[in-house]
Amino acid sequence: MKLIFTLPLLLFISCHTAQPERIVGGPCSYTSTYHPAKVIRIDSIMMDALFEVRMEGSTDTFSYQVLNNASITPQSWESSGLSVGKVYKLVEDKIKTGTCNPLIRRIELVEYKANNAAGN
Repeated sequence: MKLIFTLPLLLFISCHTAQPERIVGGPCSYTSTYHPAKVIRIDSIMMDALFEVRMEGSTDTFSYQVLNNASITPQSWESSGLSVGKVYKLVEDKIKTGTCNPLIRRIELVEYKANNAAGN
């Protein structure tokens, strides 16, 4: 009877202490880079848009819903003047310190301007 109780306890203790404890999470800091994101398709039923972005020598496409984990709100749609051909900002946050998500990308429905991309 003692063996039945002792064996699982020993396994639990040995497995638990064998792995070093790693703290995951903040505080974290990021460096932000801004890229032009051109609207190439709009889906007004799903409240989504597809953006074409050129980064690091290649072109890729991103969905607003996938990157932002949300649909475009009617208010954002109207205030941004969302339409095919307009260029907005894709924000790429790369981690500097901490153990949070190392790369975060999101679309901001703010018009991209090359001379002041970081400010607007």
